[in-house]
Amino acid sequence: MLLIDKYGKKIDSKSPIISAAKLLRQGKIIAIKSLGGFQVACNATSDDTVLGLRKRKKRPVKPFAIMLKDIESIKKYYYLSKKEIESLTSARAPIVLLKKKAKNYTVSWYVSLYNRYE
Repeated sequence: MLLIDKYGKKIDSKSPIISAAKLLRQGKIIAIKSLGGFQVACNATSDDTVLGLRKRKKRPVKPFAIMLKDIESIKKYYYLSKKEIESLTSARAPIVLLKKKAKNYTVSWYVSLYNRYE
């Protein structure tokens, strides 16, 4: 695994994952190569960063998907039904629209704009 800057130059790092996480905390937008192409990632709690991603992707209103590390993290921000938990923990792990909890909600409003769901 390696970390490359926007010019294609390798970034020296003993731990590319930790370095990528640091870049995200700094408000950077990164691309992660996966089997199906690239995943674009940013800090979803930063209004400026999410707005920057919207501008780059030319995606003014369509909601973005977000990823959280586990079901307990998801429960902190979203209401979950038994069926939604089954979907999220299945091998397919599809994108699921979830109703936001107002309390403790720190995800940027710009992730899903006028939508109660993300």
